[in-house]
Amino acid sequence: MRTQILDRRRLLERILLLLIILLAISISGCQKDSVIANAGISGTKASTSAKILDAVSCHSLHLGYFSQNKDDHTFDFTPYLFVFCPDHTVSALSDKNTVTGTWSTDEKQTVMNLNFNDPGNGVPFTLLNGDWQITANDYQTLGLERHLTFDESYLRFDLIMR
Repeated sequence: MRTQILDRRRLLERILLLLIILLAISISGCQKDSVIANAGISGTKASTSAKILDAVSCHSLHLGYFSQNKDDHTFDFTPYLFVFCPDHTVSALSDKNTVTGTWSTDEKQTVMNLNFNDPGNGVPFTLLNGDWQITANDYQTLGLERHLTFDESYLRFDLIMR
């Protein structure tokens, strides 16, 4: 009985911590979601670093779809909220843990590189690592694709509307 109470308390503390983090992100001085619209992105490949940075920075995104070689891995990432930061770091937050990594783009802004640390919790974040072709970068979606010899992957991040 006492163990159940302690487990519930820990869960509530984690949820409260996640809510505090989300609140801090939402009031951290970033502009509202209009930043993406003002970046001048029209659903085609972005042409400047500022456009991608404006589209993803200081916004809460969730992984809306991820498949690799026709295997759907979306469900593995459902609990996570992704936050891309201007210093090219990315955090995936859940009520149980935080996974960190980095992101960058090539000079022409046609390729995005993701590099997540392995959290060791069974969630395959390392499958997201590598170079991705940017296929969609609009008001609500960042679409990425990867076509290698033994790896055909599709990845989509969706903006969480406030």
